[in-house]
Amino acid sequence: MLALRHQRNRNGEPTAVTRAVAALPDNAGTLELQTEVTAERVAERFDAAAIVAALREAQALVQGYTYKGFCAKVVEAGCAGYLVSLLGKRALYYGRTGETHTEYFPGTK
Repeated sequence: MLALRHQRNRNGEPTAVTRAVAALPDNAGTLELQTEVTAERVAERFDAAAIVAALREAQALVQGYTYKGFCAKVVEAGCAGYLVSLLGKRALYYGRTGETHTEYFPGTK
């Protein structure tokens, strides 16, 4: 399981993802990775269609694709973070107030 966490700005509003935490197999603990902090503020409205569009660009590796650009797009679409289950073959994207979009790995559903 991989979880991306966000930080809050001085007004208490969620901002972009700042770290990734992965649970290791066999209860061996967790692995925490720092990610690049961006200035984007998580949009209030969760736009699942915009998140899906950003995912499709990432899957197609469109010209100029970067992970930083992907993060900016999903944050603008109201994504406050996401969880990835490698065993479950899916990612769950969530908004500020609990809205979700489940994205199954290609070829699994």
